[in-house]
Amino acid sequence: MDCSLLTLQARKLFLHHLVGIGTSSPAASSILDVTSTTKGMLIPRMTKTQRDAIITPVEGLLIYQTNSTAGFYYYNGSGWTAVTSKKGWQLQGNSDTDPATNFIGTTDAHPLIFKVNNLQAGKIDYASPYSTSFGYQTLKSNLGSSNSGFGYEALFSNTTGTTNTAVGEFAGKSNVSGAGNSFLGYNSGQLATGSSNTFIGSNSGQENTGSSNTFIGSGAGQFSTSGSSITLLGYNTAASGGVTNATALGANALAQASNCIVLGNGASVGIGSNAPAALLHVQGSELTGNGKNACIEIANTALNGGNWYMRAGATGTNTPAGGFSIADDHAYRLCIDSSGNIGIGVMNPNNKLDVCGTIRSKEVRVEAGWCDYVFERNYPLMPLNELKQYINTFSHLPEIPPASQVESEGLNIGENSVAMMKKIEELTLYVIQQDKEIKDLQSQIDLIKKN
Repeated sequence: MDCSLLTLQARKLFLHHLVGIGTSSPAASSILDVTSTTKGMLIPRMTKTQRDAIITPVEGLLIYQTNSTAGFYYYNGSGWTAVTSKKGWQLQGNSDTDPATNFIGTTDAHPLIFKVNNLQAGKIDYASPYSTSFGYQTLKSNLGSSNSGFGYEALFSNTTGTTNTAVGEFAGKSNVSGAGNSFLGYNSGQLATGSSNTFIGSNSGQENTGSSNTFIGSGAGQFSTSGSSITLLGYNTAASGGVTNATALGANALAQASNCIVLGNGASVGIGSNAPAALLHVQGSELTGNGKNACIEIANTALNGGNWYMRAGATGTNTPAGGFSIADDHAYRLCIDSSGNIGIGVMNPNNKLDVCGTIRSKEVRVEAGWCDYVFERNYPLMPLNELKQYINTFSHLPEIPPASQVESEGLNIGENSVAMMKKIEELTLYVIQQDKEIKDLQSQIDLIKKN
């Protein structure tokens, strides 16, 4: 190129404050336009010591540092700053990420906000109120502390309530000021307004407004609108409105009174049995005298209260083998053996009823044969002289057990009643006989007097 032409072009460019290197038509918006397809532009290169020796660097000054942490540096007005590459998060995903340095979030003490349709759909607090939400309009109005909500409109109305956890669409949606609640599942606690509730399962506790309730299971307590201190465990378990301290366990179980426990809906309950054969089936294995492995204990802890035990017997126990007993802390009060013999105060009864002690009753009915045959015409009544001789010999009436036998074996009420009645009837015959003899004698006396 002709030097005069270059000079003329340069003058024209300078007149317009444009400088072009490698181009005769620098961009109008630039002061310096460097154009090349084979070479680059070389920025001044220097060491860190040389860089720091630059006197009064102007803001924006650019150099390339060759040692220490090499790279481009610019002066920001107060110090040198490295020019680093920044990679934004792409809508279609990212590659070559480093979990040690790459993240989504903030680097200062401010909450991280997520939005959908320009409305809040997530928030992670760094400081007070220390709450976390994720889901459209979750914790929308929250002012309370330590709340966690996950799911569409979970804890939507919460304002001053604290320490609540809601997971699931509409979970705890209507709670405003209740505290210490845990809602897990679709619609769980949707209309709940109380505190200290735990509802787990879809629709669990959906309409309940009480406090201190625990509902676990799909539909558990869904329509139990009020009541506190209620425990429901199982599908569709429920409690009548207003009850307190009630427990229902098992699918469709319903507690209709306060201070009650309902087990199942017509189900059999097994204690120690995995296949109960009755409404209540208690099963255990016990081989020692007073063990409690096959025992039901009823205790009253009040003043002077007692402890009572019902046991099923086996070989080696104090209860008859194959039998049943009722005892307290002092003695066995009732025992029934495998033959059906019953002992009251007797541990091994030998009769249908053995009683050690006094029996008091308004009436006792004994079924036994009776002795009206004594009044039959041919009844062999023992003559009185023979009766006298028998008594003198044995010291008791015939057919009546002696005292020694009664003391050792007891008295058979049925047999003795028959025998006593027999003696009364015989005595009646003796009286009739004596009466006849007296009348005969009186007749003879009267005849003698007349003569």
